[in-house]
Amino acid sequence: MKKYFTLLIFSLFISQVNAQLEAGRIYTTGFGSIYHSNDKVITSGTGILTTTLKGTKEFNGKIGLGAGYFLTKHIAVGGNVHLNTHKIQFNDTSNRIDKYRIMGLGLSARYYITIASNFYFYGSLGYAIGFQKYTNMRGQVTDVNPKVINQSIGISPGFTWFASDNFAFNASWGFLGLKHKRTRTTNSTSETTFKQNELMANFGLSQINFGVMVFID
Repeated sequence: MKKYFTLLIFSLFISQVNAQLEAGRIYTTGFGSIYHSNDKVITSGTGILTTTLKGTKEFNGKIGLGAGYFLTKHIAVGGNVHLNTHKIQFNDTSNRIDKYRIMGLGLSARYYITIASNFYFYGSLGYAIGFQKYTNMRGQVTDVNPKVINQSIGISPGFTWFASDNFAFNASWGFLGLKHKRTRTTNSTSETTFKQNELMANFGLSQINFGVMVFID
């Protein structure tokens, strides 16, 4: 019975709207993500004595706005601006807190595959550049660290569901691609630049993004 009820709900979910993707459609979008973890390290002693220590706390948030244009009914291109914040608090004697803030720009190209009349799967190829501010705090001492520029290019899968012909929800998960990081340190006597390249495959919870699309054509 539960199986048939689930199938009924799913069929209603994907068949209420006949939303058409076609060349020339213009949309605006808003998106974001939030992730929080509070790991715990538990050490058990003898008898009834148990010691519980709080582990590293991590917060990661993202918000962005963008717009796009459908070249064909399957291909859309777009751009966005976004802000990332990332905070890590370590449970050690240094009382260390790391804070990152990244202001970025992004470009993307999506290929849509129709699953139902108002439900689509897409693969997104994206490029992003972000200008990072990094602050390290140890107790009462605060150090503002060097200028950092992050660049990335990669692919992400996602789904789009149309609630009406001009309004849709998005969800994407994961990132597979290349990342380039440049760190520049400047003092009174010298300037040092460090470059790092890496292949990233991240499909953790911090890589889940939700958003909305509003078509204005």
